[in-house]
Amino acid sequence: MFEKLQFQESLQHFENALAKDNNFALAYYYHANANTTTKGFFEDLDKAVALVDKISEGEKLMILALQATANGDQKKAGRTSR
Repeated sequence: MFEKLQFQESLQHFENALAKDNNFALAYYYHANANTTTKGFFEDLDKAVALVDKISEGEKLMILALQATANGDQKKAGRTSR
C-alpha cells in the first residue's frame, strides 16, 4: 500500500508490525514517511534512529539519510545515501 502511495491505508500495517516487534527499525521508518503529522513523523524517525546500531548497514543508511534530510542537512544526506 505504501508503494502505491496509499499512505493512510499503510499505517495500520506498520502499526501491526510494530506491535509484533517494537525494534523493527524499518517499520518506524516507513510509518514516519506515511505519518500524517509532523510530530508523528519526528517521533517515528527518532525511534528508527535509536535502533540504527541493531540493523544492517543498508537500513542504517536509509534511516540516517532521512534524518539528515528532515533536519535540512543536504550535505550529510548525500553522504549517507551513497
